[in-house]
Amino acid sequence: MTTQQRRACCSGAPPRIVYVKVRGSPVGMIGIEEIFERLYQAGRRDDEALESELVEQARIYNYIARGAEKDYGWALRQAYRFYVRSREKGDRREWLPFTRP
Repeated sequence: MTTQQRRACCSGAPPRIVYVKVRGSPVGMIGIEEIFERLYQAGRRDDEALESELVEQARIYNYIARGAEKDYGWALRQAYRFYVRSREKGDRREWLPFTRP
């Protein structure tokens, strides 16, 4: 074995897993916190079009079965509400439950 260390193909830390409840069951998804942060920085808040946009962006990193878009959209929208609330209060404790199953 050489002294060179193997590195991941991408720089930076891997995306954290965020758990959202879809039909009452926790589902681990990656890249969600980054998606939420981009939306928050763009000034997006809660509206009807948000669900489809969240599902569309989440599909880049996660498998979402056809026909389950509504359930995932609702779950992601609820999680985004908590994310926004925690950012506005400056208190991450409201967001922490989404980082554990």
